[in-house]
Amino acid sequence: MNLVLHPVTMADLDDFLALHAVETTRSPESLTQLLRDFCAVWESGEHGYWRIEFEGRTAGYGGVKPTWHNGQQVWNLYYRMWPAVRGRGIATEMARKAISVARSCIRIGRSRW
Repeated sequence: MNLVLHPVTMADLDDFLALHAVETTRSPESLTQLLRDFCAVWESGEHGYWRIEFEGRTAGYGGVKPTWHNGQQVWNLYYRMWPAVRGRGIATEMARKAISVARSCIRIGRSRW
């Protein structure tokens, strides 16, 4: 499979809102803030979520980013795919790449964890 992974940016907002509107009742304001938060991870020099391109189109969003859960430092795996591309292994391939990147970040000390 030939995925192209791009760090998320605020230029992704319209597509991000449209995709999340398919499955959530969250407000556009809260989703806009969510995307801002995703972008801030990259801007801080950490590894974050990607816009996933497949066959020249945005297939979804996903990846890993460092976060806290129940008082522990962890990597969070996240993904949302357009319904039309589900079942094609895109999320699985992206997750494999994301886990590989997280392992590399940990080895070289790039992550704040």
